[in-house]
Amino acid sequence: MNFFRQTKDTFIRIYDEMGYVTNQLTWQDRIFEETGRDFLSVVKRDVQEVNFAVNILSDIYQEIPFDEIYKDFVIFLRDLENEGFILTGDTLSEIEESEPSFSYDYRVNKIKNLQDETLKIDTTSIEDYLYQFHKRKPTLFAVQFELTSKCNERCIHCYIPNSKKDKAFSLDYLTLIKTLEEARNMGVLSITLSGGEPFLYKEINSVINKCRELDFQISILSNLTRITDDNLNVLRKSNISQIQVSLYSMKPEEHDKVTMVPGSFKKTMHNIEKLIENNIPIVISTPIMKTNVNSYKDVLIWAESKNLKTVTDYILMAQSNFSTSNLDYRIDLNETKVLIQDIVKNNKNYSALLNAKTSCTVIDDKKNKDWLDQPICGVGMDVLCLGANGDFYPCSGWQNYAVGNVYSKSLSDIWLNSEKLNNLRKIRNKDFEECVNCDLRDYCAMCLVRNFNESNGDLYKINKHYCKVALINKQVAEEYLLNK
Repeated sequence: MNFFRQTKDTFIRIYDEMGYVTNQLTWQDRIFEETGRDFLSVVKRDVQEVNFAVNILSDIYQEIPFDEIYKDFVIFLRDLENEGFILTGDTLSEIEESEPSFSYDYRVNKIKNLQDETLKIDTTSIEDYLYQFHKRKPTLFAVQFELTSKCNERCIHCYIPNSKKDKAFSLDYLTLIKTLEEARNMGVLSITLSGGEPFLYKEINSVINKCRELDFQISILSNLTRITDDNLNVLRKSNISQIQVSLYSMKPEEHDKVTMVPGSFKKTMHNIEKLIENNIPIVISTPIMKTNVNSYKDVLIWAESKNLKTVTDYILMAQSNFSTSNLDYRIDLNETKVLIQDIVKNNKNYSALLNAKTSCTVIDDKKNKDWLDQPICGVGMDVLCLGANGDFYPCSGWQNYAVGNVYSKSLSDIWLNSEKLNNLRKIRNKDFEECVNCDLRDYCAMCLVRNFNESNGDLYKINKHYCKVALINKQVAEEYLLNK
């Protein structure tokens, strides 16, 4: 081994306490502390000689002989290579020829574990480690940029009011670029571009190119009706992580009934096929509501036939202006129970989660204390959203709770000093008294912004629909575990 570099799908961030590496092709990630963090810090996108990197590390570990550092570093590189994070070779051409790429016909599924336990956190603890890390020191990992509020569809369930789409705010391009640069300096890993409809933003291609230049993991939320050949060319070259698109039904008239735009199904499907042809990763989102509760599975079946990932949501979120009219399309509790029963039957991951609960029926004092001190979610901990009008929100759904404005304060200033964000960071499970002794809490998905939007701005007023859904979850889980 003479040379090494990151794969194009690997992203690395170095923080004071840890090094983090993730791969958008394999969806593997790792955390390193101390020596492992230092070793990871010299891994770059450009090809490097192993000897050159070891010389850098020798300046850090001056008391350690060069040969010993070299030996340990080569073991470290081999482990990263085994997990698909880097490429190594004796020649430059050997490295370039071994670069993997996303394809719908080929996915990397089996990833070896790192062998050197002294250089990494065990893989099973990564999620918990990050949770504790963000709880102790809120660190911005992901930012969503709503490039424009303008949208060419009027989806009946959308949490963004139509009045906001009609005003058509757009982020100032130079301010946006400056904020992206600041995000990179802060160690942000993931950028999501959304709207409105992001492909209605005039400078969308330049924004995508800038995100790639700054080495972000790029996701896009789009209805895919407005993609041009120029957009497609940029997407092909930019190595994005994924484009998420909503597909409500395989029946054109049913899909168009949701979007309120005749012909939208045809345009969306046409561009989905284009992206597939060009091996651009797609995630199909299928919100489940009264209009498609009996047909949504056709979308999932079709997506599986194309090797597309899917996500669903059957609860829906009230609009950010406190209107709940869109929730008229939310499925009722009987429909919800049938849906959850179907999920338990067909989703192996969900079934495995229920099986795990059989060994966790007793909550000891420590587990209970830990739960009481847990934040509700990641708002204020690792995520932020920049709206098209320049306001920052705790998350994309929380658009009636601005925590600062990009035209008056910097991203870092808002992240560190916003009074509203700091107040959100203090909220814990124990602040919701009725949840503390509730036997449904392990089956609940209570959400601050959903509370907020559905109760005229009171984030502490628990949405009772979620309590009822939690009860259904518990009943279905018990039935499943009894009969498995």
